Amino acid sequence: LTGDPSDQSFCGFSYSDVLDGCKQPCPSGDSSQCSPGQQCFANTGCSIDSIGDPPPTKCRLCPDPSTQGIKDWLEIDYGGESTTCGDADMAVVGEFAKGSEECDAAKQALSDQCCYNYPDNPCMLCRTETVFMDLRALAEIDFNGETMTCFDLSKRLSPEENDSGMCMSAQKEHFDACCYNQCTLCEGQGIKWWNEVMFSGGEKEEGEEEAEEEPLNCGELDAKLYADETEAEEDTCREVLSEYKGQCCYDYPDDPCDVCTKGGEKLTLMPNEEIDYEGSTFTCAEVNNFLSPFESSSKQCEEVQGMAIDTCCFDRCSLCGEGARLDRDVLVELEDGEGTCADIESSLFTEKVLESSEECTETRTLNYDACCFEIPSDPCQLCATDQYM
Repeated sequence: LTGDPSDQSFCGFSYSDVLDGCKQPCPSGDSSQCSPGQQCFANTGCSIDSIGDPPPTKCRLCPDPSTQGIKDWLEIDYGGESTTCGDADMAVVGEFAKGSEECDAAKQALSDQCCYNYPDNPCMLCRTETVFMDLRALAEIDFNGETMTCFDLSKRLSPEENDSGMCMSAQKEHFDACCYNQCTLCEGQGIKWWNEVMFSGGEKEEGEEEAEEEPLNCGELDAKLYADETEAEEDTCREVLSEYKGQCCYDYPDDPCDVCTKGGEKLTLMPNEEIDYEGSTFTCAEVNNFLSPFESSSKQCEEVQGMAIDTCCFDRCSLCGEGARLDRDVLVELEDGEGTCADIESSLFTEKVLESSEECTETRTLNYDACCFEIPSDPCQLCATDQYM
């Protein structure tokens, strides 16, 4: 794990989909960085330092980020000291294993104060039913007698419904200071973040000398537009899009190429393995990204799959196989002590255990009953169907 929550934001069709692979980071927290149909999930436990590896099993005060958020700004007392929910959460991440007595005690003591269930229509400072703008994260404003950044205000509004008095009041008072129309390099398209362009600095003031060109990849150029808070209405935005959009952007294919999907069979990507591609050495994750603008039936896709599939892909052993789900937090006995079912699943991936291997069969035989369950056709509901919890 990294200490920056933005480094743990990843794309997926669902929270469980993210945990299956930690494939695509979205550090801005915005789902526009994700592929069509996917959302950006925060605090996943994934890390930008190990893309493709399942997240480690760590204690969290709010254990289900798919339904719960954390009031990380809230001041509380923890262990006899004054701290915030956010700092307490990072402390238990570093100190306690998920499922341990210490973790359960911390959650019991703090989760009621620190955790909240996502509202049906959450308050978003810069987004209303008719307006969709971006946040000036570092701009400072006064809110309820306290000076804070617009980013901090946005977080404090997240437990509120969009039509609540607090939300509408904050939007009315701070919209102009906190919100703007961000210039986006590839609006509604995919970005070839790996493509390198020579960037000359955009708009020049009158009498200013020609800026020296610097090499940037398209991802860095797009990030620069965000870092500089370049507005869509500015001349700089229009000049950048005019010069670089053709080199950096692509229309999403109907059936995108994936280096590990061929003939209807989906294998598991080994993201950190390296392969020679077009005269240079890249990781398999990078090569897979290079293929994303192409259709699965294209000549480019077939050529690279033929070259890379043996190095980049393997038929991974899954503890629960097809048709069953992993109960990640169940504690089981391992060779080196106690661990969780998620630890077993992670080790099968990191050790590249094949589905057809004896090790896979033995591991599944030993742990399937404890770790796996089949989803019932009529699952049990804690509350009656006409009641809500």
